[in-house]
Amino acid sequence: KAVDLNLVVRPKYEMIQSPTPERFLMDIKNWREILERGIIGNKTRNVAIVNKAVELYEQGRNVLICVDEISHLEILKNRLIEKKITPLIVHSQLPEQERDSAIKHMSETKDPCVSIATMSIGEGADLVSISAVILASGGKGSIRFLQRIGRGMRLSEGKNEVLVFDFNDWFNKTLSSHSRQRKKHFENIFKPKD
Repeated sequence: KAVDLNLVVRPKYEMIQSPTPERFLMDIKNWREILERGIIGNKTRNVAIVNKAVELYEQGRNVLICVDEISHLEILKNRLIEKKITPLIVHSQLPEQERDSAIKHMSETKDPCVSIATMSIGEGADLVSISAVILASGGKGSIRFLQRIGRGMRLSEGKNEVLVFDFNDWFNKTLSSHSRQRKKHFENIFKPKD
């Protein structure tokens, strides 16, 4: 409804086919192991996340990468630094002043920027300059999914959409199911106008 009333920008959703992981993960059922090997420590998937962030950065976009865990944030941060991009970091263990400064910069900058944040970024953060969101952490819940997309939907001058990139994690039964659920959430929430 907010999109139709032009209170927020419309998200443009793209699901990227996750690359084949280095190790066989199809039959793993323990959630922590799935998370560690399929999301956080999945080298090929993390390379795809970083490559998409670099591509968007080089297009002049302000990119937000959403993660659940600080360990995943650190992996992606190090890979971006290897690509000569120093990302802004936001997580709950940062001193409040440092966290607030990073949020202010990612919201106000007109220059290309890459940020990586956990959900600690806060619901009320007014991230008007974010033009692309990369959903790096998977998951299946509709509320959390919508909150992550919403980080980039803030209205600002000259902004008429936010790009949202998600991953089809086909290589594990549980993650594949979660990917399908996220896509369905998007389709149910952001039905195209008739």
